[in-house]
Amino acid sequence: MYLVLRPKLNSSFIIKKENILWEFHSISAIIIFVITAIAWIFSTKISAYFGGIDDMDSIIAIAAIVAIGITNTASWEQIQKNTKRGALLLFGGGLALSAI
Repeated sequence: MYLVLRPKLNSSFIIKKENILWEFHSISAIIIFVITAIAWIFSTKISAYFGGIDDMDSIIAIAAIVAIGITNTASWEQIQKNTKRGALLLFGGGLALSAI
């Protein structure tokens, strides 16, 4: 297999450094993402703490969307323009799998 699919290791590439401005919107997006991911990981414990809410993953997702709207990290027009259908299906599939 190595002889047929031999990698070309003699090629080179250039790493281009890009300066990113750390402003309120980028920092708030990272914070919202991290909090949402941690909340999804511990959703069963959070649900038990609040009395056994069945759809805790959906509530966490809606809370993340509301937080994005409140902090003006993204406007509704930006969300409509830049969201791909595949991402919505992937997100919905993740919520469906969490219910199993």
